[in-house]
Amino acid sequence: MSIKKAVSALVAGTAFCMLFFAAAGFAAGKPVQKTASSIYSEADLALLSGRYQEALDSFQKFIRDYPDYPEVIAAKYKIARIYYNLADYQNSKNSATEWLNQYPDSSLRAEVMSMLGDDYSAMGNRPEAFRWRIAAIKTGSGQDSPNIREDLNSKILEAIKVSNREELEKMAGYAPESRYMPYIYHRLALISLEEDRIDDAKKYVVLLVRSTSEETWVSMGRDLLEKISQKNRDEGNSGTITIGCLLPLSGPFALYGQEVLNGIELGMDIFNRQQQGRAINLMIKDTGGTAEGAGAGMKELIEGDNAAVVIGPLASGESVAAAKKAQELGVPIITFTQKEGITGEGNMVFRNFLTPEREVDALLNKSVKEKGMKRFAIFYPDKSYGQYLRDLFREKVKQLGGTITAVESYKPDQTDFAEGIKRITGSNRVRIDGKSANPVSTPEFDAIFIPDNYEQIAMIAPQFPYYNAFNIPFLGTSLWMSEDLVRSTGAYLQGAIFPVGFSSDDDATGIMEFTANYKDSFHSDPGVLAATGYDTIRLIRYIIDKDDAKTRKDFQKALHQDAFDGVTGKISFDEKGEVKKDPVLMTIEGESLKVIN
Repeated sequence: MSIKKAVSALVAGTAFCMLFFAAAGFAAGKPVQKTASSIYSEADLALLSGRYQEALDSFQKFIRDYPDYPEVIAAKYKIARIYYNLADYQNSKNSATEWLNQYPDSSLRAEVMSMLGDDYSAMGNRPEAFRWRIAAIKTGSGQDSPNIREDLNSKILEAIKVSNREELEKMAGYAPESRYMPYIYHRLALISLEEDRIDDAKKYVVLLVRSTSEETWVSMGRDLLEKISQKNRDEGNSGTITIGCLLPLSGPFALYGQEVLNGIELGMDIFNRQQQGRAINLMIKDTGGTAEGAGAGMKELIEGDNAAVVIGPLASGESVAAAKKAQELGVPIITFTQKEGITGEGNMVFRNFLTPEREVDALLNKSVKEKGMKRFAIFYPDKSYGQYLRDLFREKVKQLGGTITAVESYKPDQTDFAEGIKRITGSNRVRIDGKSANPVSTPEFDAIFIPDNYEQIAMIAPQFPYYNAFNIPFLGTSLWMSEDLVRSTGAYLQGAIFPVGFSSDDDATGIMEFTANYKDSFHSDPGVLAATGYDTIRLIRYIIDKDDAKTRKDFQKALHQDAFDGVTGKISFDEKGEVKKDPVLMTIEGESLKVIN
């Protein structure tokens, strides 16, 4: 190459280099201008290296020089984080709050909220830290991961452990339906118990149980209630045990509720016959016969009165509501309903009332095993009670080797039963009686079962002989129990058999004494409801004196283990909470009701 060409090439190369460096930001010996990406990268590197002040300066310069650059959102978040790392929590909080207002749709919101929780925690404001961490968990983010959630969860639980009453109450207000409410209420209950604030402790235990369905928490709540009860007793209240009484004393079932209460009051010796044993405080709540009334009454008895066990109620709806609440709060309840499956609500629910199944068992044991009956007919009202008894009776007959020869129904409001009686008795298959020219039907059954109330039976029974069906053996249920039935229709029901839970005509000593005392106190004969109320309160007194029962768990355990001889029979409960007493069987002889020995 010639010198001329070499010089030309050198000049050209120098020009190229000068143009290159000029384009890169360098000219006449000055430094090249940095790009947005390089500034952001240098700031990020300083942050990762722990050079926080340098990182802060770089991010602030980046935001000033490139306000419209996409990374500004992340840069502002990192500035708030740098302030936190520099222990400038106020500026960190302010920056994070401003960021949340500016970028409501950013995927970084959860991270910023989490950092606000850290700011408030560092400044000693645990409730606000809790609020922002809960918000972060609810918000989530594109970077959400199990590690992030676990970190938030750990910080929240640790804060609950060390927070005081006022802080915890604020936390409860910030997240009323979060998974952390049981932790908060449990801690509040413990603090209240330590401070001897017993009413507050009970309140928070109830809130704890209501806030979750997890069995672990429910069990812990019940244990705390027992501790609270024990503390009450240790402070001088051990002489009296509160028994709750939940009955319909107004509304459509008031008559029945009052009868139960009469029996309970008699069993409590309120008439000063023989006061003995530990004192019992009977707290009575009126349900009005409604589920709402039962729920409210249970709440008062448990939270306000600290009842150790609850008696009642009666009707299906109110009994279900009360049983659910008793199971939820761990309080034994002894109810008087025939509602199917009521004890299935849980192990705190007991029933001291005859079930249709026990009635039918007693009826068929007498009819099949003792009287040798094998064939049965069923005449039932076409409603839920009648249908249930129809199926139950049919199944029990089958189990005992018997036969159902006819099944007929009638409408609940029916008054003319001709068609059903003709079909069920076979009136079309007649013979001429040797002593009479009247056609007489020949029923193909040994007895007929009619599961209805005594008012309907009073209309049905006289119609059988009208259609030439005489000397029919009738079987019924406890709904037949009525002196009015005997007076109005006894002539048509001679030899009929039906079960009852109690008979004041029984000559047993205890029953005679109870009946006499009841008549003396209330000027009327006791029925099964009064007798059941009387037996139930006496059973509770027996458990208190015999087992030294003090706590709800004591009562629950004793109800499963003890047996008690009452005026309604020998009372004990099976593993499901169902009473294991047999009904009394009644028959009609002449113009009287008689107990079948």
